[in-house]
Amino acid sequence: MDNPVADREYATDPSRTHHDGAVHDGTAHNGAVSTDLSIANGALIALLPPASPGFDARQLIKALGKGIKGSRTLQLNEARQLIVAFAAKRVSSAQMASAMVLMRARGETAAEVAGITLGLRDIIATDWRQLDVDVDWPVYAGKRGQLPWLLLAAKALAADGVRIMLHGDNLSLPHRCHVADCLAALDITVAHTPEQVKVALESHHLVYVAVDSFLPVMASCRALHQELGLRSLLQMAVRCVNPTNAKSGLRSYFHSGLDKHYAAIGELMCANSPSCVSTLAIFKGVQGEAEWNPRVSTQVTMLGANLSTCEPGAVVEDDKNVGRYQLEIPTLVAAALGINGANHTDMAELSTAWEGENPPNERPQQGLSRANTYRDNTSRDSASRGNVSCDSANYWSVIGTILLVKLALRDSPLLKDSGHTMAASVQPGASAECDAALVEAITQAEDLWRQRHLSSPLTRQCQVLTEESIPQEVA
Repeated sequence: MDNPVADREYATDPSRTHHDGAVHDGTAHNGAVSTDLSIANGALIALLPPASPGFDARQLIKALGKGIKGSRTLQLNEARQLIVAFAAKRVSSAQMASAMVLMRARGETAAEVAGITLGLRDIIATDWRQLDVDVDWPVYAGKRGQLPWLLLAAKALAADGVRIMLHGDNLSLPHRCHVADCLAALDITVAHTPEQVKVALESHHLVYVAVDSFLPVMASCRALHQELGLRSLLQMAVRCVNPTNAKSGLRSYFHSGLDKHYAAIGELMCANSPSCVSTLAIFKGVQGEAEWNPRVSTQVTMLGANLSTCEPGAVVEDDKNVGRYQLEIPTLVAAALGINGANHTDMAELSTAWEGENPPNERPQQGLSRANTYRDNTSRDSASRGNVSCDSANYWSVIGTILLVKLALRDSPLLKDSGHTMAASVQPGASAECDAALVEAITQAEDLWRQRHLSSPLTRQCQVLTEESIPQEVA
């Protein structure tokens, strides 16, 4: 039962909070968010989204936790104001922790996650949004006992001119092998400011940024997660934040059903903020990381403006229209060993796989692509194909990840009409057109890798193992 006396005492005690729910710091509060709030990286928050004069975090917590019959979810704008107020220290750590736990226990809605994400975007310094980035690539999950082979895909794409910003948090789950832990092995630049990111992109087209560099408030959220021993919607929201307004992005997940959640979040963000419109490829990655799993068929949800099926007249010219479409791509390697096998976390393996780069004037030899073999072999069961080694699985993980990024960039044979429409009936074996498009997309990804890394140990080993695993009549 509510205690109005306690509420009045809590509200009038200056050692606790002001009437608007703000943490008392000895300064006057009139409901407006301060414009001289200094954040950890020295940037100044000149403008925060409106937290209404009547904003009271306790009312939001009461709405979430009033009971089975009386509680409700937060509206998008309420969640947005909550995280902005927390960043501005108008919401205490106890209040934020309570809200996070209550939403977690009930299950976060797409509107709540979208609101938190938009609030995080609101407090990012504007210099980040002025960067020229092609692909927003969040890498927050980390992997258990496995290296982030996605880094080889990122380097290959960057060498082809694609401007990529990786961002993650290796402090959140330190027991996992994170992308940040392996950057030195591949000589990938770590940047902390927009100026450093700009230089790295101009020089190498690839850069990594820790989340605390553009969202210092995440350090406080991380501390709450560790103190509580729980995850929260912040971990999903930070993956969706797209700090540079990149035109394309990847969203990966592990638990079934989160693809629909991510798509709904993306649609809500686009509806409430035009700058959020970008093309997303949403898929289930290896252990939740933004890396293709070649062992299983992968359902990819495409989300973006002016995106539709190839039905006649289906393309919508209004760029504000956000379309959602799904396609399924079969496993690239059946019975692949090593994805969930013994630990492989020697970072030297990554640099070794990247070495052996071809001379600039050397092109891949004709006939080396395995796409045709894949096409002829996909109908066979895994037993007839035999077990494929960890090296081959890692190779196909790189190729599949390149394929995904090409989809997000709308530069794939699986897209028609200048990237506006998906190929017809993109399901395995659905049609000759579908199969041809899949083979062409895999060939495109392989060619991008092989044109510089035909002599890579990873490529050579995959070539031998794949040929040995294919029945003679097919090969």
